[in-house]
Amino acid sequence: MQLPRIVLGCLAGLTTLISITGAKPVIASTTTLINENFSHIRNWKDLSKSISWGGHPVGTSAFQIFDIGGGNKAVGIADGTTHSAANILINGLSSNYTNLTGLKGFSALDWQFPQPINHATRVVTVEFRVKWMQLSNTSSGEGGRFLVILNHNYPTGGLNLTPNSKYQDFSTPNVWARPAYHARIRSGNNAASFAMLQYGGGMSASGEYEKFDANNDTIPDWWLPGFIQSAGGGVPGQGSPFPANSWSRSATGLASTNWQTFRYVVTPNTQELWRDANGSGNFTREAIMFLPQSSTAPFYQYFTQLSGLRLYWRAAGITKGQVLVDRLKVTVNTIP
Repeated sequence: MQLPRIVLGCLAGLTTLISITGAKPVIASTTTLINENFSHIRNWKDLSKSISWGGHPVGTSAFQIFDIGGGNKAVGIADGTTHSAANILINGLSSNYTNLTGLKGFSALDWQFPQPINHATRVVTVEFRVKWMQLSNTSSGEGGRFLVILNHNYPTGGLNLTPNSKYQDFSTPNVWARPAYHARIRSGNNAASFAMLQYGGGMSASGEYEKFDANNDTIPDWWLPGFIQSAGGGVPGQGSPFPANSWSRSATGLASTNWQTFRYVVTPNTQELWRDANGSGNFTREAIMFLPQSSTAPFYQYFTQLSGLRLYWRAAGITKGQVLVDRLKVTVNTIP
């Protein structure tokens, strides 16, 4: 069933969003946690620098800053055109998560919030502008997916990016934090490449990033800290949507080779994905998932705290969907 397409203007931003979803209007002041133009990524934890990959020196980033004209910058997967390490090319080997020398799902940037956000009394909005360099409309577009993830339960002291020290550390389940809520946008605009909203992931109600068993001995060999299964295991988007499974979807794919602005909004009662497809300032709600305190959905949990933001690029080769992000803002509003 296609979701209702609600259009709103930029008037008052979050106040308008929340009144539509049925919660009290937000009248408290807005707190801005992140306001990023990607002239650099020094304020982010770059997970790709925490492993050796593609034969590059230890501590090499898989990301580069692109000059997109007019003095504006954008971040994306390195293709060697302007990167200081000119030989960096993301290809089938280096992006492979099944290969010891691959990126193993570490093509991610992470920002832990100064303190956890109370989910029951706050609205978190992640607004970001993106475009795909190429669409993949012959399949689901998973090869060029981009994920915006709200994490919880970071390890004490935060993420440890000491090179090659934690990618095989399974001593605790939150070595790379745990996924709470996330939006998955795939690199197509056809019916098969619909975007998704999800909660948690894997075989834990607390949510977990995937682990890979390279030699099929049932013992994991390394983490994949950008990969998230459906809650209860399985492939996101298969079967019926929430509450039968852990995801809800847009009517069709949302990726574009033109710049678009998205708002990923997590309220106490919903998570929603909104899109301004043409820069008009009018946003259309493309997907929604209602978040009850309890549910019969697989491995469902209402996450009480949101502790950080992770951006994940599926680096399955530049030709499968290079994604550029040129600005991002995270704001928090309190519901009085």
